[in-house]
Amino acid sequence: MANKNFENTFKGVLAEAVNHLGEPEYQLYSSWIRALRKKYPDLRIEGNKDIAQAFSGTRAVGEWDGATGSIFVPKVEKPVVTEAVPGEVSDSEAWSKSLAPTSNPDDFNTAENPQHAISHQNIEIAKQWVSKIDEFKKFINGLEPDSLHVQLNNMDRDGSSFRGIVKAESKRLIKIAEALGGFNEILRSYIIGSDKKARDLNAQTSKSE
Repeated sequence: MANKNFENTFKGVLAEAVNHLGEPEYQLYSSWIRALRKKYPDLRIEGNKDIAQAFSGTRAVGEWDGATGSIFVPKVEKPVVTEAVPGEVSDSEAWSKSLAPTSNPDDFNTAENPQHAISHQNIEIAKQWVSKIDEFKKFINGLEPDSLHVQLNNMDRDGSSFRGIVKAESKRLIKIAEALGGFNEILRSYIIGSDKKARDLNAQTSKSE
């Protein structure tokens, strides 16, 4: 019983702290998940115990770096009002006009920080790459009837011009699929870590002002 009480106390001490950005920080993956679920009923986790990012809708609300987890604290800034020069186009307006017709500038916070908007759009593009690469990897080495792996096996028959292709090229296909999977994991690590990098940079900028 004493050991159980000690374990509970020890977990409680490790469960929550505050990082240099003033954000709640957790040493246990399970505690991080529980705290997020209490705060965000629509919580969505991308990743696992090795590295993960939490979302509420499309907004990133926390991250787990493999050792600690943090829950983001929304940054409230006073709006800066500047007088527009006749005929001059602001950075935010220029960036908004550069977006695709189907894009909503509000999704990228272009009015607040055009530089962050560019970074945010790059991350959204990278997510599309990850999805396409996953699809192509599945096509190459999947078990679906229309996958390259299955179709080649079906074509590798006596009398076929593709006879022997599976034995000759199966290792090459496996290596291609593995390479695509490895590159996708690299992309995912950049995507998951991008928000923390942006917040750290903002914090450093605020300290220097």
